[in-house]
Amino acid sequence: MPKANTELRVGIFVLVGLVVFGFIIFSIGDFTLVKNGYFIKARFDDISGLDVGAPVDLIGVKVGEVKGIDIIYDKLLDKKIVELKLWIKNGVVVKRDANVRLRRLGLMGEQYVHLSLGSDEIPLLSEGGVIYGEDMISVDDVTKEVFLVTQEFKKTLRCVNEVVGDNKFRSDLKDIADNTKNATENLEDLTADLKANPWKLFNVPKAKNESGSIKTSSGNYVFQEGK
Repeated sequence: MPKANTELRVGIFVLVGLVVFGFIIFSIGDFTLVKNGYFIKARFDDISGLDVGAPVDLIGVKVGEVKGIDIIYDKLLDKKIVELKLWIKNGVVVKRDANVRLRRLGLMGEQYVHLSLGSDEIPLLSEGGVIYGEDMISVDDVTKEVFLVTQEFKKTLRCVNEVVGDNKFRSDLKDIADNTKNATENLEDLTADLKANPWKLFNVPKAKNESGSIKTSSGNYVFQEGK
């Protein structure tokens, strides 16, 4: 009996120790045995390697995670697509017109699902509701676009070099520069002359007719004797 009592006490002590240890671990790790939330579905043509467990954020705040990935046939689109099963925390609302996108932390970082707030006047997306997402631009697509832009830039630069290197173009450009310079100098001389004698601006030339009279600015003719 004493031996049995000792073993019982040791067993109770170990059990209590495990319970306390487990409580501490769950407290430090902020674990909960039961997570309250609901599920919605997001459908994409391509998820670019997204895995189960990827986080779901709403305007930068983590609100859930990807719990499942399936390939299904979508009757509305009449094709096979990828469906993500998203777990969302209770209290987080997702509107029916919310945008859902696949994003990546940096160029090669972790992938995640991004949700937008949606419109205030639009009803909430109920549990099990479906929203259609926008596929993420892959690194290959970005590389291809950069390559195409680089090629176009090289073509443009080559054309500019050909035009600038043409002798006729250089000659025409020099003539334009000389004409511009001369016009600027003439304009400066005219401006200086007007500053010195501004009444020249209102000096209307008088024209003589065949009879020797002078036509004034009013349109009348004045005859001068001895002319």
